[in-house]
Amino acid sequence: MTTRTDVSFEAVIKAVDGKCNGNHWMGRCPCHDDETRSLSISRGKKQAIIVKCHAGCNSIDINAELTKRGAPIFNSANGGGGRHSNIVARYEYQDEQGRVISRAVRLAPKGFYQESPDDNGGWRKTIKGVRVVPYHVPELLEAIAQGRPAFIVEGEKDVDNLARLGITATCNAGGANKWKDAHAQFLKGADVIIIPDNDPSGFDHAQLVAQLSHGITKRIRILELPNLKPKGDVSNWIEGGGTADELWALVEQAPEWQPPASPPSPAPRDKKTIRRAHWHVEPWHEPVGTAELLNSLETTFSNYIVLPEHAAKVIALWVLHAWTIDAVDISPYLIIVSPTKQCGKTTLLILIYWLTPRSVLASNISGPAAYRFIEDEQPTLIVDEADSFVKDDENMRGILNSGHTKPAAFVI
Repeated sequence: MTTRTDVSFEAVIKAVDGKCNGNHWMGRCPCHDDETRSLSISRGKKQAIIVKCHAGCNSIDINAELTKRGAPIFNSANGGGGRHSNIVARYEYQDEQGRVISRAVRLAPKGFYQESPDDNGGWRKTIKGVRVVPYHVPELLEAIAQGRPAFIVEGEKDVDNLARLGITATCNAGGANKWKDAHAQFLKGADVIIIPDNDPSGFDHAQLVAQLSHGITKRIRILELPNLKPKGDVSNWIEGGGTADELWALVEQAPEWQPPASPPSPAPRDKKTIRRAHWHVEPWHEPVGTAELLNSLETTFSNYIVLPEHAAKVIALWVLHAWTIDAVDISPYLIIVSPTKQCGKTTLLILIYWLTPRSVLASNISGPAAYRFIEDEQPTLIVDEADSFVKDDENMRGILNSGHTKPAAFVI
């Protein structure tokens, strides 16, 4: 989200503790505990300043925090110089006592931001420090107490449309893949039906909700509505003539969700469990051709980065290898060397970050931290600017030189 302001680029960089990584700047997002610098900052047309949090924080919330630091990136309340000029709905989030603690604001054309009450009877364009709750908490808790099923959908509009049919539903603010442990705690003992939107992010979101809610609820079912168009949702299904009776009939046929058979990764020792939306992946509903998948990965890298001959193929193979590492005995490192500054190395690392399992992109890491983190998370560990510190860190050199085979690469 961008617009031209009088604030200098340097002021924004300073406000987020920015660091130049290759061809662009990365800073610490002011809206979450950002140890890895996940906020990209760049210049756009007409002196616009562009920020994007790769952990998913909203630009409205980022701007609100930057404003407090004297470096706003845009000035309008709806964020973006009039790009979203019409507020079409406000969805209030309440606590157990029915007190409004935040609300999601829907804009036209499609856009959202969140806000919370200030101390003067108004609203502030941030929810930092506000308790995380699902939508329609009082109705949700009443339904669970009475033994009635609770539906989980992807958006507030869907919740409200189901309520008009006499069906209790809830969702999280922010859309797909924003469901958190705090939301799941409200589902204790509930009979849950999850209705995903008909797109990959919708299916991923349903699996994330199920995984984080498993063990808290009495039962979980995932109901994929029939005859939905791509990107369709339960509201579209209702608009197409779907009724409450038809929905309950489909619920009776929905299978009970079971967690994946593979054992979960060991729990981190630190209480700050690291979660990324793209870590939660379920097998596709039909076989995927390996050659087709590799071609798609190669095309993705080639579309964003100018690479040496055959490099895109090598990287695509390594990404696929990362997903199948449990099936192999030998694992190669992927070492990326840039011939000059601002050639796109960091952009390539970000692409790899989004395409590999349990991935973490770090600008630095110590040997002891690497021991603990690898053991706890079994990550795809991506380290930028490694040449600047590995040569002086005997522990890290010991890890990297321990060999490419599982028996050799072992730390006590």
